[in-house]
Amino acid sequence: FVCTVTSAIHLEVTEDYSADCFLLAFKKFINLRGTPRRVQSDPGSQLVAAAGVVKQWDCSRIQEWAQQRRIEWEIVPTASQHFNGCAEAMIKITKKQLTEMMKNKDVSRGELDTLFSDVMVIVNSRPLMCRAGSDPLSGGPITPMHLLLGRSTVEVPDVVYQTITSITGRLRFMEALKKEFWDKWFTQVFPNLVPSYRWKKQYRNVQEGDVVLMMNESKVSTSYRLALVKTAVPDKDGLVRKLTLQYKNVDGGAKYRRGGYPFSETDRAIHSVVVIKPVDWSEEDEEAA
Repeated sequence: FVCTVTSAIHLEVTEDYSADCFLLAFKKFINLRGTPRRVQSDPGSQLVAAAGVVKQWDCSRIQEWAQQRRIEWEIVPTASQHFNGCAEAMIKITKKQLTEMMKNKDVSRGELDTLFSDVMVIVNSRPLMCRAGSDPLSGGPITPMHLLLGRSTVEVPDVVYQTITSITGRLRFMEALKKEFWDKWFTQVFPNLVPSYRWKKQYRNVQEGDVVLMMNESKVSTSYRLALVKTAVPDKDGLVRKLTLQYKNVDGGAKYRRGGYPFSETDRAIHSVVVIKPVDWSEEDEEAA
């Protein structure tokens, strides 16, 4: 699990890729970290392929389970890893740590849980900015561990308690600590969270009824298929990035040839399609072109 706000990760060991095991891991995550307001995941088809299980990963059942707990669950389109860019980056870092720590080692289930917790601490102790502050007294860079525990390590810091305390003095001290943290956050971390928009020119949104070429990738080759836009889903900024497409599955085999090939539906990201005939294209536009 990856938090898109703090970039902190949480790791759980499961017995397989079934929906039941995932829900058990998700419930354990909620018990430890709290109920998330929103969850974003991929369709899970590659999980089925990676695990070699026969039954489907039931996303509808998982979504229904989440709705009962007032969790908004969103599934990104197929072959759209950039929708989960933060999670993909953390998966890469985590795999690197696990590969280094598990070279030629056989571990038990209990040892694997402990190993995952060690990796979780290592990844959550990374700096959240490109360069840390130059002041050696600044307390070092801000990490996801600061946002989870309030400190950079899992070790409990030593504290010298005073026998006589001043309520107003301690209050000013705590306010100064909070201000110091947020000053570091806004100068070191926040500028990296502000999006930089690449596109300088706005184009027409893909609309329902457009005829498009849909990129169809496989391990063997990459091809394009004609498809019809059934649903175009705009984001909060009004730009369409997710489409539901209808296309004919010509790989169905000879049994479909007599009655025609059936229509199939798929969700795709906007970058995997090319509009060849807009729905509002008229004969006058064709003659002018």
